[in-house]
Amino acid sequence: MKLAATILCSSLVSCAAVQSPSGSSSATESTEARARMSKVSAYFGLRQFDDDFEPLEDQGTIGVGYSMEPPKWPVGWEAGFFVTAADDEVGGFDVESVTSEFYGGVRKSFGEGVARPYVGAGLSLLFAAFDAEGPVDEDDDIGIGAYAHGGVDFQISPLFSLGFDVRGLFGTELEIYGSDLDANYWQYALVAGFSF
Repeated sequence: MKLAATILCSSLVSCAAVQSPSGSSSATESTEARARMSKVSAYFGLRQFDDDFEPLEDQGTIGVGYSMEPPKWPVGWEAGFFVTAADDEVGGFDVESVTSEFYGGVRKSFGEGVARPYVGAGLSLLFAAFDAEGPVDEDDDIGIGAYAHGGVDFQISPLFSLGFDVRGLFGTELEIYGSDLDANYWQYALVAGFSF
């Protein structure tokens, strides 16, 4: 009986000893994951401008962003750029629209699980260029507006995530071919994130 009790106690102690490093390793990985908050994100999606851009209001978009959220800061920061393009026929002439956007602002992520929601907001500088065949050739303008976005990242691994992002730009106006255009938009994108 004493031998059985001794074997049982020895087994429990050895199990605890084996599990302890695992728990310690898990805690270390969690700490490292929290500390690794620098991320480069690639965006692929669709941008829908206001009706002033019709029939070029729907444009494909790609972009790259960088964000950093130090663990001890209440919020982090982000910056990046997007490029969009579309072409169509207007009044019998082919017209191409290309926009470039540079942005910077604050960002906040939530949770440490697989699904990690986030929000961000700041200012954007939008450059839009139109190229038309015919008597009216090229025109462009630059506008400034406020953006806000949010989404969810799904951590596939500690270094890689996939997710989706919804973004809006507000209060941006352009003058193209003598007409005032609202350059506000909604954007829907898939996001691939690389942490380091």
